[in-house]
Amino acid sequence: MLPAALLAGCTTEPPMRATRIDGQIIKGNPALERQLEIDNTICQGQVAKADSASAAPALRRSQAAADIFAGCMAERGYLGTPR
Repeated sequence: MLPAALLAGCTTEPPMRATRIDGQIIKGNPALERQLEIDNTICQGQVAKADSASAAPALRRSQAAADIFAGCMAERGYLGTPR
């Protein structure tokens, strides 16, 4: 099961889903699902940290949050792919 906030940074269903860069299938692999949850939590923390330090308008913060999250997940071996 993929976390609902995987790439959108919110509580609604994201328009993207995580795919491993190395081609491993996440769904149905308990170890990879667990790692995805951990990586998602770490990246959400980075977004929250950056957002709390920003004085930019909400729209700009929203785009920055998406960029930060995508970059963080990419560093951990994930790509966002359309649903």
